[in-house]
Amino acid sequence: MRGTILAVSAAIIWFVMLAAIAAGNIREVNNMANTTVSVTPSAPVLAAGAPFTVTVAIAPAVAIAGAQFDLSFNPKAVQIVSVVEGNLFKQGGAPTYFMPGTIDNVNGTLKAVVGVVEGAGQSVSTPGTMVTINCTAVTAGQTSAFNLLNVIVGNPSGVAVPLASFNITQMGVASVWDLNFDGVVNQADVQIAAGHLGQTGTPGWIPSDINKDGIISVLDLILIGQNFT
Repeated sequence: MRGTILAVSAAIIWFVMLAAIAAGNIREVNNMANTTVSVTPSAPVLAAGAPFTVTVAIAPAVAIAGAQFDLSFNPKAVQIVSVVEGNLFKQGGAPTYFMPGTIDNVNGTLKAVVGVVEGAGQSVSTPGTMVTINCTAVTAGQTSAFNLLNVIVGNPSGVAVPLASFNITQMGVASVWDLNFDGVVNQADVQIAAGHLGQTGTPGWIPSDINKDGIISVLDLILIGQNFT
């Protein structure tokens, strides 16, 4: 009888130990950080025709050696001018291979942007900017989300690493009445135009010349007031 009790007790202890080990492993898996890929425009609202940049950055949770992505955007709001390699894979001074991707400003896509650090055993584990995308804001009143697609980040063994969910960042092109580019047309914009009342110049020489007649007058203030949001 005593032997049976000892055997049962040993079995219970063994089961508890296994459960504890399993729980520890589960916690370890759940606590494993994911690599983060983010996309950020330099400003949330811009004037039509204004240049701006969009950065794609990676914060590695583990050592990485390469990454690729596609990007979609609204071509009525944004036109991409160029794609420039960032500092992410250059941090250790090793050579890199970079593909700026294919820009399609008609359909609003940037495809197959690739960056790789070269050299045996080379990798990076410090956050950095993978690319800087030079853009131009296009049509007043339009907005654009920047959506990351087909993102792959690999470690030095050529294995894809776990990724956190991607942020979707939006920017807007200010309407012609939004003189302070805050995304809202209100009395603050009227006050800006009023500050130039009576000034003259080439038609449309400043944003406050709403009707582009070469003089800032009550007519410009009326147009702003009629388009409050």
